[in-house]
Amino acid sequence: MRGKVAIVTGGGRGIGRAHALALAGEGAAVVVDDPGAEFSGDGDANSGPAQDVARTIVAADGRAVADTTDISDWDGAGALVQTALKAFGRLDIVVNNATVRLCYAAANRDPEVYERPDVFDPDRPANPHLGFGLGRHICVGARLARLEMRTAFRELLRRLPDIRLTDTSLEFDLVGGTFLIPRSCRAEFTPAPRPEPV
Repeated sequence: MRGKVAIVTGGGRGIGRAHALALAGEGAAVVVDDPGAEFSGDGDANSGPAQDVARTIVAADGRAVADTTDISDWDGAGALVQTALKAFGRLDIVVNNATVRLCYAAANRDPEVYERPDVFDPDRPANPHLGFGLGRHICVGARLARLEMRTAFRELLRRLPDIRLTDTSLEFDLVGGTFLIPRSCRAEFTPAPRPEPV
């Protein structure tokens, strides 16, 4: 990751914070984007969460800038990309942890192609986008996905060091003819105290 530049939305808290710190730990420069509002989206924006993470990265000899851009529309997303380009001269990685939701089945949001791209409309005519749902393919985000999984499990095991499965006779569902997903996974652990904010 050394020499790469990443944007991490929702990077001031939770898994977004863990992503930002992990990417920085691997050598990436990070734009920590978090408007600082409540998780519900309510409340006033403040730079505190993004600033705290950026300061933590810089204190560990990393490169980071804080940003509070609201990326819920195209202009905000474009402004955030410009922040990365201005601060670090390039952009290689975007990790979207923000609570903006996009329905994959209605991903036709290109304003140069569709009228009212920000309106959810499942009845739009078919679009020319290509999506991989079945079959073998190589995901360009595979390295980032592995980093995310390592980060998630490292944090889970740090917080719940004694977690263990209580039932090893798992039942699986076949999803899309491709993936076997466990129906449930029962575990026991001793709850850890809630970590203090950094």
